[in-house]
Amino acid sequence: MWRISADTGGTFTDAYALDPEGREARCKVLSSGVLRVRVARAAGGEGGRAEIGRGHG
Repeated sequence: MWRISADTGGTFTDAYALDPEGREARCKVLSSGVLRVRVARAAGGEGGRAEIGRGHG
């Protein structure tokens, strides 16, 4: 099972992932208002677990 964590801030969104074999991946991208709203809604506004889709385009 993949374990993924994201922290959306005013300027950047930081993400951390741990794959089923224990390998780590981290990234930092510029935040957008749309991304912050989607992550907050998926997490219930207080953090938590959520399934998210992978966007294309």
